[in-house]
Amino acid sequence: MCPHCKRSQNVIKQILKKYGNEVEFVFKHLPLQPNSRIFARAAVCADKQRSFWEYHDQLFEVETLTEKVPWQLAKKLKLDVADFERCMEANESLSVVLRDQNEAKRLGIDSTPSFID
Repeated sequence: MCPHCKRSQNVIKQILKKYGNEVEFVFKHLPLQPNSRIFARAAVCADKQRSFWEYHDQLFEVETLTEKVPWQLAKKLKLDVADFERCMEANESLSVVLRDQNEAKRLGIDSTPSFID
């Protein structure tokens, strides 16, 4: 998981709290660290169950990320684990992440976090 993204979370929350309706915050996946794609896909799958932000926030709280973490968090957040598993195995979750990565490449974004004004 991106340590820079983790450090930016408090600042992002403060900006959104202070400026709420004046800014638009759009999250895009850009897994750059080894093995980060699995966590991006897991967030996509949590989103399918309307739990993206809860999953996102919990993911940044984990000290040591292992390949078991996506399913541990799904259980912790009381997601439908069978649906989560199907999503993780499906090409759709990978397609969402790859689409975001391709968009970043097209825009010349090669680091995280990145912000556009």
